[in-house]
Amino acid sequence: LQDCTSVGNTNSGFEGGMMTMIFNCSASDNGGNGIEVGLYALASGNIANDNQLYGITVGTGSRVERNLVVNNFGGGIHAAVESRVQENQVLHNTGPGIYARASARIDGNHVVGNSAGLQSEGVDKASLFVGNTAVGKTTNFVTTAYANFGQIVATNDLGTNFSLPNPWANFDLQP
Repeated sequence: LQDCTSVGNTNSGFEGGMMTMIFNCSASDNGGNGIEVGLYALASGNIANDNQLYGITVGTGSRVERNLVVNNFGGGIHAAVESRVQENQVLHNTGPGIYARASARIDGNHVVGNSAGLQSEGVDKASLFVGNTAVGKTTNFVTTAYANFGQIVATNDLGTNFSLPNPWANFDLQP
């Protein structure tokens, strides 16, 4: 699907099966998830807002990139095992901004004002969280013993000329 709009459906806005690609679509005010796709899918450049469940939810081995996910009631992005979530802006969702299951890679996302920023799940395989920024909640990073998080730099004052020895760092910023 490309360049589509889904507004006010009683269920999910867009539903796709295995290997679905959804580009530059808008899903808002739907009764389920905004965008819901199956295994090995791609969701890129979409806007998902004000949906009753998650803004975007993807199946195993999927990729979620460069989306704007705002004010959804279940959470921002839900990524199944072996997924990659990168360069998304995830704002003011009632649930977690990004919820990732085992063996996922979560990098370069900007997450603000969600009930939790970035949250991992999984007991059998590791996920990797690097280069993310999370702002505005006491618990911006919800970790498990099985997830790998780049250094979490918690601060509200990095200054104008900061540098870090760790290029994999995540930032926990408080206003």
